[in-house]
Amino acid sequence: MSGWRYLLQRATTGEWLHTDLPLTRTSGPRWELSAAGSLAGTVAPDLGGMLAADGKVLLDEWSTLIHVEADGVIRWSGIVISSKFSGSQWKVEAAGYATYPFGIPFGDEWGLAKIDPAQIVRDLWAHVQSYPDSNLGVVVAGSTTLRIGTDSTAKLKAATTAWEAAKAAYDAANKVLKARQATETAARKVYSTLVADRTAKNAALTAAKKTGNPAAIAAAQSAYNQAKAAASAQKTVVDQRAATKKAQAEVVAPLKATLDVRAEAKRAAKEAEDADGGGYKLEWWNTPDVGDEIDSLARETPFDFTEFHAWDGDDIAHTITVHYPRAGRRRDDLAFVLGENVTAITDPVRDGDKFANEVTGLGAGEGAGSLRRTTAVRDGRLRRPYVLAAKDVSKATRLDALIRDERIRRQQPLTVPSITVRDHPHAQIGSWQLGDDILVQATLPWLGDLSIWHRVVGWELVTEHTARLSLERSDSFTYGA
Repeated sequence: MSGWRYLLQRATTGEWLHTDLPLTRTSGPRWELSAAGSLAGTVAPDLGGMLAADGKVLLDEWSTLIHVEADGVIRWSGIVISSKFSGSQWKVEAAGYATYPFGIPFGDEWGLAKIDPAQIVRDLWAHVQSYPDSNLGVVVAGSTTLRIGTDSTAKLKAATTAWEAAKAAYDAANKVLKARQATETAARKVYSTLVADRTAKNAALTAAKKTGNPAAIAAAQSAYNQAKAAASAQKTVVDQRAATKKAQAEVVAPLKATLDVRAEAKRAAKEAEDADGGGYKLEWWNTPDVGDEIDSLARETPFDFTEFHAWDGDDIAHTITVHYPRAGRRRDDLAFVLGENVTAITDPVRDGDKFANEVTGLGAGEGAGSLRRTTAVRDGRLRRPYVLAAKDVSKATRLDALIRDERIRRQQPLTVPSITVRDHPHAQIGSWQLGDDILVQATLPWLGDLSIWHRVVGWELVTEHTARLSLERSDSFTYGA
């Protein structure tokens, strides 16, 4: 590649700030699989502290975009995340666009069913870019054949709404019933008092009659008649209130029956949601990090994603592509041989201290009710288990992804972490793609001949004629169905 050019643009307005920044690269550009790449370099101090035409610092953190062009093609784009004076130099660091959603809390409430994980990524980027001063113009492309989330959460929500409505109706009617029961009870207490008074007055009348005194008899008779009339009147009140209570009880009974039916439907819906995991939920009150959520989706599905930037007229288009079941391919057409086009190889890694071929994950919950998942392989070695505590994880699929990754890391097969290659007919610089499987061949003093397929998970342009590739064993990956 020749004719390197570094272009600066204001992130919030799209205004071009500089079309040929004299940047001296110290690392990068670096491209990463399912992650943000990076670029670092230095500029003259007076240029680093310069103000742009808009009055802001030319190289401003989270405000300046930097684009790398070579041979008229945009090779890399990113966001300036650090810009500072250090010693006699002004140092600049930038990260790929995929870094932007990290640290941004989700601000909505979603409950999704049977949705493509790639569509969720698309919607998450749209959500992030919907806020003021947030639109980077990123478009998410690609899809998967998978659908995540079930409709059991929606059914539970509907069942809960129906139960709440039934409970509100029952509670209101039952409140009236209890009030009528209270008034009937109060009326019966009054009636009991009047009946006791009537009984006493009747006894007084009987005693007066025994005296034969006409005046005493007449007075006792009058008092008895009054007491009898009062008790009779109160009996009518009691009967009326008992009737209204009975009528209200007949209203409450079917409402209670409906409430019981709705409660059972709600219980069954909750049981169904617990069984199948329910819908895909994101809720603002849990403050989920959008970047973390995208990263989790990529691991759980799993899928890969890559960034791509290209001229679109006088502007630059930015695309994040979801690759399913994977990015890249097996590259039988390329060769990576130590001593030929591989100029340096990081010492292969093999460490048995942390070895495990069985991993159990303990997720959310307490005691025996904790979410528990296990993954294991029989690899010809003794069983070595490991327990991963992840009490913040409540979804089985997420815990499965975590313990799968942990098991792969702890199996520790022989891995070459990185190689440095030079431009060569075996593999010209940039002839590989992120996600490609390449065969690394070397003869090492303590290992002898080594020939292992590795996957390119990142690479950095060291010079125009050399590159450093970050690798992981190809057999450590699990791809979607």
